[in-house]
Amino acid sequence: MLEKSNEYQLAFENIITDDDKILETTFVILEKFICQMYVVQNSSNVNDVRFHLFSNDTLLEENDNLQDDDMNTSNSESDDDDDYEDASFL
Repeated sequence: MLEKSNEYQLAFENIITDDDKILETTFVILEKFICQMYVVQNSSNVNDVRFHLFSNDTLLEENDNLQDDDMNTSNSESDDDDDYEDASFL
């Protein structure tokens, strides 16, 4: 991505400048670059990207926890069924 974009390459070169106007423009371009690095194409605001990634991670964790709970419930139910089967052999 960096190798293909003259805009991003120039922005990285401009990081060391003392010109405030160039730094402002550079900051905006590099923020857009960071958003694209995290595969959030339609955003150029790092804070929005952070929120988006955090929200997705949180949803994934919640889904994982729900699946774990479902599996634990299923396992405990199947264990109870095994107890009944074992008792029928006595």
